[in-house]
Amino acid sequence: MRILYFAETIKSNQDGVTRVLDKIIEYNKKNGIEFLFITSVADGNENANIDFILTRSLPIPGYKGYRFSISTESEIIKMLNGFKPDLIHIHSPFLLGWMATRIARKLDIPCIATYHTHFVSYVKYYGSSFLEPLLNAHNRLVYNACDLTIAPSQWIYSYLKEIHVQNLLVLSHGVDLDVFNPKFKSQVWRSQYSSDKRILLYVGRIVWEKNLKILADVLNELYSVRNDFEFVFIGDGPALESLKKIIPRAYFAGLKTGEELSTIYASSDVFVFPSETETFGNVTLEAMASGLPCIVANKGGSVDLVKEMESGLLFNPYDSLGLKKAITLMLDNPEIRDQLSSGALEMAERYSWSTILAKQEEIYRNLIKKNLNVSDTISVLNV
Repeated sequence: MRILYFAETIKSNQDGVTRVLDKIIEYNKKNGIEFLFITSVADGNENANIDFILTRSLPIPGYKGYRFSISTESEIIKMLNGFKPDLIHIHSPFLLGWMATRIARKLDIPCIATYHTHFVSYVKYYGSSFLEPLLNAHNRLVYNACDLTIAPSQWIYSYLKEIHVQNLLVLSHGVDLDVFNPKFKSQVWRSQYSSDKRILLYVGRIVWEKNLKILADVLNELYSVRNDFEFVFIGDGPALESLKKIIPRAYFAGLKTGEELSTIYASSDVFVFPSETETFGNVTLEAMASGLPCIVANKGGSVDLVKEMESGLLFNPYDSLGLKKAITLMLDNPEIRDQLSSGALEMAERYSWSTILAKQEEIYRNLIKKNLNVSDTISVLNV
């Protein structure tokens, strides 16, 4: 079985999408699945053992490290150099993804897509809400050109169905429970920030579409009236320098990966993630697997993961008072923190990458055999 993947970036650990791709690559290698990536961004060292082809591309203004493919379908077909795929899997919705659907038709092979990033919800953060109908139309065009579109959460499934995308199913992402685990807790790491205060954590890109303005307002209010917590941001992005100025008392530790990131999760007390734009919530699941109770917006992919007063707390993403109350409840009630920590661990244990990617392989094989009966009411795996 030979799979041709299309993704704008395959730079390891660059964002939530590349973390998913890292697990797919690992699974494919382990299970003898041949694959090739068509991409605009790759790192020579991190991708040394991955077959990939770089497209012509342009940098995306304001998003360092990201590029936009401008290669044509004929150029991409020539670049395959004898690689004869059985199936195409798209992880990019823009020109590269659209080219992939056309290439699939030319090669007469199945084409599937995973919906990773909900760009439609980003535009309002940049005063461009008028673009929403255009993005919805583009999504409908690209994903209806696929034989199957995978939604990683019920929320995204509902959105895609609402804009009339056909042939949908839900297949959640997973978490590596050996990598994200309470065993990595470190008092040494905690001591950098405090010996006795609660440590609240955010992990993700530092971009305004993560609803960080509301979080900043709430943190400044809390810092003005209490001194029993510290807030640590992990990540990088175009809003970083501005956010540092807005919340001068918070800590900004930069982008972290590997065991250092595992330690950061496990050594914190509460995970706070205000984003309403997540298609799944990879970082939320990583935090839960590390034993952290989570405070998340009640809109977006994280809602599939966090159950109110079972594994965390939910708040309206536009309600700063609701977020302030949730953080205050966590800080003032250690017994509730402990209860929700146990619930978070129990929930995370249901999300096994091996089970999820085995189901994905089954989807590949059935589509290649052209015997997958797809309808817009199927839910393959949503735990």
